[in-house]
Amino acid sequence: MIRLKLAYIFIVFLLCSCSYAITSINPNAKLKPVALNVTRSQAIDIAYSSAKKAFPGEPCERDDGKGIIKVSRNWFWRGDTLMTISLVRNDDDNWLVNVSSEAVGFNGAWFDFSTEEVEHYLSELNDEYIQFKKDREKKEEMTSKSLSQKLQELQAAFDNGLISREEYQLKRKTLLEKY
Repeated sequence: MIRLKLAYIFIVFLLCSCSYAITSINPNAKLKPVALNVTRSQAIDIAYSSAKKAFPGEPCERDDGKGIIKVSRNWFWRGDTLMTISLVRNDDDNWLVNVSSEAVGFNGAWFDFSTEEVEHYLSELNDEYIQFKKDREKKEEMTSKSLSQKLQELQAAFDNGLISREEYQLKRKTLLEKY
């Protein structure tokens, strides 16, 4: 009888340790991948920095060649999980960030925290991407302002006779190509 109870407890423990969550493009899915409209290297950078911010102190492995980031979450009190973050090309500079979280090892998740882990990461990823877009817009705005200012300065130098028409046209062309 005691063996039967112990076997029952062991089976319940094993069943509880099966924790798994994944993003899906299925319209009914609770967890959706995040689309990033950036280059591949920018997408990897954003996904990696989001993982570091979402799970500070956790081991984070980055494989730029495969476009995969793995986060090992080792928690004695709630079990171990492995998060896998992968990039999938949607089109030229549009990447989908897929995330999965699953119990690993003998000390697999005792309770199902996988969904919360993925949601937490996706929230951090969205925040990081919004900040990236804001920074990119500011940079583009500053670049266009500085180009406009440089063209005005160049025009003023030409108008004041400080440079010839040929110098003006060459410098103008160079500026436009640079920006």
